[in-house]
Amino acid sequence: MIFLVGSFNALPSFFVDQDTCEKNPDYKNGVLIVGTLENAQTHLENSRKQVLESESLRFSICSTFVDGNHTTWRAVLESDPEDTKCQVLNIFTGKYDFYPTKTEAINANKELQEEFLKQCGLDEVKTLDELP
Repeated sequence: MIFLVGSFNALPSFFVDQDTCEKNPDYKNGVLIVGTLENAQTHLENSRKQVLESESLRFSICSTFVDGNHTTWRAVLESDPEDTKCQVLNIFTGKYDFYPTKTEAINANKELQEEFLKQCGLDEVKTLDELP
């Protein structure tokens, strides 16, 4: 059994048994790692976290704040009120989507992150019968 973990900006990782690794010393379609399903799942979770951290600017939740005569456009903070009207950058359309509450914006942003990870092949560990 072979377990595939996709990648955002590198070759995919294939978790294989020792025999498969030894039979394919010059494999070029990805990185061969001797490991189990559990190893692949751990690698997937670590990869997901790294991608979201490195690409955090893609997933912004912002709002306009007015203080007297000053208007500021900034990231929404945890301390901002729940009824803060927010805008989330939709990286797939290139436009900002509006949300009436902070919670709705946070949930929409999480959905965008999940779709982004899915398009990178980082949504699940895939099981293969043989190396591609």
